Amino acid sequence: MRIECWPFFLLCVFTLPHVQGQLVINELVASNSMLVDDPDFERSSDVVELYNSGSESIDLSGWHLTDNFNDITKWTFPDGVAIDSGEFLLIWCDGENVEASQLHSSFKLSSVGEELAVFNSEGTWVDGITFPNQSTDISYGRSSDAAAEWAWFSEPTLGASNNAATAFEGITHGIPYFSVEGGFYSEPLNIELTSLTGEIRYTTDGREPTLEDNLYTGPLAMDSSTFLRARLFELDHIPGPTLTHSYFFDSSIDERPLPVFSLVTNPDHFWDADTGIYVQNFKPDWEWPVNVEFFENDGNNEAVFNERAGVKINGQNSWQLPQKMLGIYFRGAYGNGSLDYPLFHDRDRTKFDNFVLRASGSDWAYTLMRDGLGQELPQENALIGHQGFRPSIVFVNGEYMGIHNIRSRADENYVQENHGIAAGAFDLINDYGVVEEGSDSAFWVMDGLFNQDLSVQVNFDALADEVNMQDFADYWATEIWSSNRSWGHNVVLWKPHVGGKWRYVLTDLDRGFSGSTNDDLSDFTQLDGDNYDYARTWIRHALENDGYAAYFAQRFADHLHTAFHPQRVQSLVNQWSASIEEEIPYHVDRWSGTTSSYGDGIESVDDWNEEVQELKSFAEERTSFMIEDVSNEFDLSETVQLFTANLPAEAGDIRLNDFNIPGSPWLGPYYADMPMELTAESKPGYVFLGWSEAVEVPIILEGSEWKYHDLGEDLGIDWRLPDYPDSDWASGNAELGYGDGDETTEVSYGEDPDNKHPT
Repeated sequence: MRIECWPFFLLCVFTLPHVQGQLVINELVASNSMLVDDPDFERSSDVVELYNSGSESIDLSGWHLTDNFNDITKWTFPDGVAIDSGEFLLIWCDGENVEASQLHSSFKLSSVGEELAVFNSEGTWVDGITFPNQSTDISYGRSSDAAAEWAWFSEPTLGASNNAATAFEGITHGIPYFSVEGGFYSEPLNIELTSLTGEIRYTTDGREPTLEDNLYTGPLAMDSSTFLRARLFELDHIPGPTLTHSYFFDSSIDERPLPVFSLVTNPDHFWDADTGIYVQNFKPDWEWPVNVEFFENDGNNEAVFNERAGVKINGQNSWQLPQKMLGIYFRGAYGNGSLDYPLFHDRDRTKFDNFVLRASGSDWAYTLMRDGLGQELPQENALIGHQGFRPSIVFVNGEYMGIHNIRSRADENYVQENHGIAAGAFDLINDYGVVEEGSDSAFWVMDGLFNQDLSVQVNFDALADEVNMQDFADYWATEIWSSNRSWGHNVVLWKPHVGGKWRYVLTDLDRGFSGSTNDDLSDFTQLDGDNYDYARTWIRHALENDGYAAYFAQRFADHLHTAFHPQRVQSLVNQWSASIEEEIPYHVDRWSGTTSSYGDGIESVDDWNEEVQELKSFAEERTSFMIEDVSNEFDLSETVQLFTANLPAEAGDIRLNDFNIPGSPWLGPYYADMPMELTAESKPGYVFLGWSEAVEVPIILEGSEWKYHDLGEDLGIDWRLPDYPDSDWASGNAELGYGDGDETTEVSYGEDPDNKHPT
């Protein structure tokens, strides 16, 4: 029965608008990525435009809009809605079905095409269409207001007339094919472009091709770095997507170890005085289209991904730096709505809606790696959320822009992809109650619990039901040990709506590992004139619970002996600095001499090396200080030297209270009266046989001869290496020293009594 009447019904769809055609569906967008935002919910939603082509106002009270011809009352216009003669009315098809400043339907539109119709209050057909598959941020509408013909608009006119807009008969979906992929080359190339239809136009200056640009007629010869963009054009069609390939003729680039980003865009988007994101004296909120190619630089010449995306300036304050922090955004308006590639090889995550190319923020003038190092340190024995970190180099239209660290954002996509939690199923909060995802209701419940008397166990237990207190301890141990001076506005927490507790994500440790090594626990727990006092209150109150204070002290002590041990920190510093040291001369050459109110460019490779040395010195001094400070804060006993070793070293691991000891042999202080449990874990192919007690054997006799350096110079820590040159050092028998009068060999401390560095 339904099948028999369907052809007649289709006839009605396309003929009735001409009979009863005062009110028409004039334009629609069924794939809105960043075209226009709904004012009520501030997001890009599907939208339908109605137009009153008649001479009288139409009262739409009780009328209906539907995406199903057989369900004519799917959404009903509220009472009092009218559309005047010659006016346009927008309905946001977002599924919200609420009354607000705008109209919101109970359904969304399908981008693959579907039915759409308007019925009056009596259920009589007014206008309708079965629209085809839609492209992102391109509207489908009548070629002119109320016309019978439908067309495509690359520049939609929602809420305004279609009459002056350029209407296209179709959309070009084809792409040109490049005979040679972008990459690193040493020999000249001839690039051929081919297509199945239309004509190809191309540019080499970063702009997307237009009809006024070069028409491809034959192979393009290249022997210098070229950034080729090409696009298909068909008569009366919206042009196809632009494809881009970067051809580098610079042998030094692929011989350097860091991966390479090639960003290609209209140069005005970066450098124009009015529209360039890189040259403003304020933080622009502009997002411009960009092509992103990523080369792993691992011997494979081709890009591992080549995507169209958006780029904008990021950073709360670091936008002031000469080298900018660039946010890369994948949206349907550009191409693929997300990136499917493992940016960080030490993680399983492969999907990214966005990522950041970070210029190191407050550490830009120093080491270029502080933040990543600080976030990595506790991961030896903790599961604190942290952003991925990977150094890379960036080119914009072939211009070298220096080292940028690839970072993931601590946003809703981070929680979804790293923890497998569905969108809308968790709260994500930044700073003090700033909602990034979900709501703040559970956050304020947590804040209220932190402000109870937590020395009362029932109050603490209620808090522990809401907050992962191990995560809490690890987060604060990291912030405190690193002596981070910029943390309160960078607190990031998330919590599942069902079956989970609040957890932290470490962010922005650029101001750690520097300045005073004597910031103690009280610097993070005591009120400081509303300087992050909400977070200081949390930890101060938590430590008022005796049981948790003991747990916190134990966990901090375990971190000090393992993750924060100077030997491990210095090993990581060496590893991370080695990964970028070959690139530092190029980076310095690019940015030395540039200045800003937020930081100046690194002046020389020697300056960078000195800053790296400062990280190592900080680790030595900070851990020693914190061992004493934790002892004083929690009334602990003196320390003893805890020595462990597994024989053979590669046979297994030793754990201290569930903390992995990161090396063998391993020596470091530990509190004598603190509970300690050592366990051994054998690796495949080995069996743990048992423990042996260390035997004390004197390896240096009393009165032995020592070499020493007492000229007042700070030699850092490299003098401890076995092959350090010491041929010009003095020598003498022990005991060596000064001040007591009973030394066998008296040493000096140089000419400056305020800088004593006897070694």
